[in-house]
Amino acid sequence: MKKLLLALFNHERYQTISIIFSLLLLVVWLGCDPKASSIRNPAIKLNRTQLQAELDGIIAQVQNSVTDMNKQEELLNYLFQQSVIIGQTGAVNPIGILVGLGGILGIGAGIDNARKRKTIKTLEKSNNGTP
Repeated sequence: MKKLLLALFNHERYQTISIIFSLLLLVVWLGCDPKASSIRNPAIKLNRTQLQAELDGIIAQVQNSVTDMNKQEELLNYLFQQSVIIGQTGAVNPIGILVGLGGILGIGAGIDNARKRKTIKTLEKSNNGTP
């Protein structure tokens, strides 16, 4: 039997090698999932779905930051407009001052809530054992 297999291999050597090589390629092709380094932690490898989820999370964070910046700019513009009105008329608008102070308090509360959410997420991740 052994001589027969060796004789067959010797006679059909290149066909046998090509079949074995093709089978190995098929196993690699079907068994390997392409992975890339994580954006946040390059030591971690992610598949396409995980990488897309990470990218969506980063985009959401950027959009939240831009929204916060827009709110801050609106408040600064409002305060500047109120100071121009006060400078031009010499009169103080108490309702305008109260609205401005309310905006300042709202921004402070928003920043504090964002910090708390980040702390809570960090604690949840550490309790779940995920990096």
